[in-house]
Amino acid sequence: MKRRSSTCAATPQSQATETQRPRERYFHRCVSELLWFAALIVVSTMAPARPAFAQGLAGIIENYYPEQLAPGQTTTLNVAIPNGRQNMLTGLEITPSTGVTVGMLKPSEAREGVVWYQIPITVAKDAPAGKRTLAAVGSGGKTLPVDITIPDHTLTISNLKATSAPANGKTVEFQFSAVEQGSGTLGAAPMAWFMLNCGKTPEVGVVTAKVANGLVTATIPHPKTITGPAAPTYAPKCELQVHATDAAGVESNTTTAPLEFK
Repeated sequence: MKRRSSTCAATPQSQATETQRPRERYFHRCVSELLWFAALIVVSTMAPARPAFAQGLAGIIENYYPEQLAPGQTTTLNVAIPNGRQNMLTGLEITPSTGVTVGMLKPSEAREGVVWYQIPITVAKDAPAGKRTLAAVGSGGKTLPVDITIPDHTLTISNLKATSAPANGKTVEFQFSAVEQGSGTLGAAPMAWFMLNCGKTPEVGVVTAKVANGLVTATIPHPKTITGPAAPTYAPKCELQVHATDAAGVESNTTTAPLEFK
C-alpha cells in the first residue's frame, strides 16, 4: 500500500480539497472540491452520456467505510446511497452472515441527493476471517454487492486526545494508543483517518502518523487553512473521530474525542 496523505472537507462524509491519498475507496469521491463521495461524471462518445455520481446511479452503494469489520467488536459502518430521498434503506445484507449482526440504520440529511447511513455491525470473536459481500436493501430494491473483509487480526486504538489545537494555527495535532492482537504489525508509519467535525461541513482526510513510546501521533491541517467552497466549518469546540490502519492495511476501531481550539 502506498503511504501518502490527503485531506478534504466533507459533510456527513462530504466535501473538500485534498493533497494526496493512500487508498481509493475511502476518499475516492473527494475530487476537485466536489462532494467527497460524489464527484465523477462518466462520459462516453460511443454511447449516450451517463449521469454524474453527484446525482447518483440507481442500484449502487456510492461509497462506504470502513472496508473491514474487526472480529469481537462492534464497528460503525458508513454507507452512502445516491438518490437517497427516493431510495430510503430498510436493511443491510452481509453474505455470508455467519457471526455478523447488523444493527439499526441511522440516516443523515440528504446532501446533493446522497444520504449517508451509520450502521453498527457486530462481529463475533470466532467469525471466520475473509472476504464477504455487502448489499443495501431499500425501497428501490437491492444494490449491487460490494466487498467487505473480516481480518485475521485486530488493531485497537484508544485514549485519543488533541495535543495541540491553537485557534489561529496552521495545524492540529493529536495522539492515541494502539494495540495489535494476533499476527498484526503496527509499523513505524501507520495511517490515521480522521474527521474533524466543527459544524455543517467537517474536515475529513488521512495522514501518515508516527509511532514513539507506545503512542501514535498525527498532524492534520487546521480547518481555517482550507479555503474555497468546500472549506470545512470552523468553530471553537469540535469533535474529532479517528481510526487507523496498520502495516498490513488492517483497520482499527473508530474512537472519538472532543477537541477545543484555544
